[in-house]
Amino acid sequence: MAGGVAVLGLGLWMWALGRGPAASDAGARPRLRVTGAYAVRVSASTEVSAYLTARNTGGGADRLIAVRTDLSPIVMMHRGLENAMVAVDSVPLPARRTVSLTPSGLHVMIMQPRRAVRVGERVRLTLLFSRSDPISVGAPVLAPGDRPPDG
Repeated sequence: MAGGVAVLGLGLWMWALGRGPAASDAGARPRLRVTGAYAVRVSASTEVSAYLTARNTGGGADRLIAVRTDLSPIVMMHRGLENAMVAVDSVPLPARRTVSLTPSGLHVMIMQPRRAVRVGERVRLTLLFSRSDPISVGAPVLAPGDRPPDG
């Protein structure tokens, strides 16, 4: 009887910590959709920032681990903190959640582009994830201060 109580106690403890089978999404798959992507040339440089909304309607979590573009081999993900930007290695995409990359928060920076971008053109972004297949989107280039597309 004591062994059964110990197993039950361990199971409750793991569940409370979010490590038990009920909290695990190892078998559940993410289902990702990316909308509202747009890019803006940073005003005082040739760098380009990109923003988007990633919606995970699946039962499993995922992570955005990289962004690629033919505009530059140097693409970074940043988090805006007051007057600074801090590079991040990945962006968590929890199950059944929406994550927005915005000018004041998480965003993508395209560094040292091979050419200047023009307002109205589209920048191709390919998003790479830890669990899901890559997703490519066309991000229209907006002038600073323009209203972003709905997403």
